[in-house]
Amino acid sequence: MQQILFQGHVNVYLQGKRALSPFGKLHKNLIKYHVGNPNTRITVKDYRKEPVSAVHAIISGNEDFKFSEQFNQPARVTIKKHSKGITIEMRDDEKKEPQEAILWLGVLHDGQMPVHRITWHVFKPVNETSTAFAAIVED
Repeated sequence: MQQILFQGHVNVYLQGKRALSPFGKLHKNLIKYHVGNPNTRITVKDYRKEPVSAVHAIISGNEDFKFSEQFNQPARVTIKKHSKGITIEMRDDEKKEPQEAILWLGVLHDGQMPVHRITWHVFKPVNETSTAFAAIVED
């Protein structure tokens, strides 16, 4: 049985060079990824035209595409929880609806955000489920 955790229009933000691991058969209209690796049980199914085309171009040897620029585009998203983990389905936002939220995907390394260089940071607990943070990040 699956449970829909979120459904709506989002801005997509991928952080980190190795945040996604493509897997499965390469389809014309779909690319599947694991966030991090298969052990996370977080799967992304991307049906958006430009990101899928960019992957095909990169695989074909066209290095002009910056994947994150193509990937970080608005999407209509459905996030489902099921017995095998979490599936995030991303589709083109054809109606150009206002975005309700940001879908932020990435992998924390040693408990830190995957950015180019963190020169200073602090994490402090707010309560049992929340952590406040401040950081100086160099690009």
